[in-house]
Amino acid sequence: MNRILLAAVLIALSGAALAEKFPIGWMALKPCTKGQERATLFLEISAPNFPRVQGELRQCAAYGVKAATLPALVKKLPGAEPRFWEEFIVCTRYTEWSDADLSIETSCRQ
Repeated sequence: MNRILLAAVLIALSGAALAEKFPIGWMALKPCTKGQERATLFLEISAPNFPRVQGELRQCAAYGVKAATLPALVKKLPGAEPRFWEEFIVCTRYTEWSDADLSIETSCRQ
């Protein structure tokens, strides 16, 4: 019984999209107590065959950052994120992915 349940779970997971989160740019901000505050822009994306398409997704994310500019995305200026997604979606039109989100993480680096 346990083997059947495990097999069913593995089959269900094999078709599920894998979510990956990777940095697509960073920039220094203002000084902090131990050094320089750094903001890193991440793309979290789900793709059924991520290992096969990760190069294309990374390249398209780079195009999106270039179109919107990293400072505008980090500062969340109006129009920056829509411009990123416009470029990213056009670039990935032949690449299979299901869901994506941008996030920013800050840290203090020496």
